[in-house]
Amino acid sequence: MCVVSALTLAVIFSGGKVELKNLKDLKFTLPPLGVGIKRLKEALRLSVPDKKKRRK
Repeated sequence: MCVVSALTLAVIFSGGKVELKNLKDLKFTLPPLGVGIKRLKEALRLSVPDKKKRRK
């Protein structure tokens, strides 16, 4: 049950959707990987590097 809870929170924080019909029938819809990671970092307030500040 803990794993399902953790996955559900990760999906929601990354901007995805969770459809629950019963405990054995879960459907996860996720955004593209790059978008999902960016949204997850923003939701957890982790630092997201700014592309303009990179040095060459």
